[in-house]
Amino acid sequence: MVNAIPDHPLKILHLEDSLADHGLAKTALRRSGMTFTLQHVDTLDAFQTLTTSEPFDIILADYHLAGFTALDAWRHVAQLPQHPPFVLLSGAIGETAAVDAMRLGIADYLSKGDMVRLPHVMARAIEVHEARRMREHAIAELAASQRHLADLTEHLQTSIERERAAIAREIHDDIGGALTAVRFDIAWIGRHTHDTAIQEHAAAAADMLQHAIGASQRIMTPMARSNSPT
Repeated sequence: MVNAIPDHPLKILHLEDSLADHGLAKTALRRSGMTFTLQHVDTLDAFQTLTTSEPFDIILADYHLAGFTALDAWRHVAQLPQHPPFVLLSGAIGETAAVDAMRLGIADYLSKGDMVRLPHVMARAIEVHEARRMREHAIAELAASQRHLADLTEHLQTSIERERAAIAREIHDDIGGALTAVRFDIAWIGRHTHDTAIQEHAAAAADMLQHAIGASQRIMTPMARSNSPT
């Protein structure tokens, strides 16, 4: 699991008001062969200043400190964008308190009496944190893709409706107008001839043209309705 730690020197912030315990944590990390930088703070103000101004790969924190607890520190960290994993490194705080802290989003808990496992716990916390970050990134990308697809679908639908409107106008203005003009001409021919056969053909042609005009209007009406404002 230690191999899950990034290959660059790990930047660690240790919130601890006991210099002896801070030294023990540093010794445990050195013995693991891990490459790291370890910054130490023991007040909430100093912790908030550092975490706001500098990025860290992981935060280690005692639970009970002078005048505050690790939960106060966590509440500040949780509000930061892209905050690092936060591990409790403390004495006996009780299983219930540890579970409640992890439910709030704290990555893990390790007793100071089990300091030899610190590199393992840190590696696991970093690995889980990175997996969660990648999952959130993937979800965000999926949501962005879905929004893009919705926009593209809307654009395509708009283009189709505009094309339908253009076809409807063409049918109405050009084809419908031409058919009506031809019908008038044929009707004129029928009225100005005394040949019965021509009159019958003219009447049949006029009826067919009227049918074509009606068909064009039936085609145009649904198109016009689909493009009318709601």
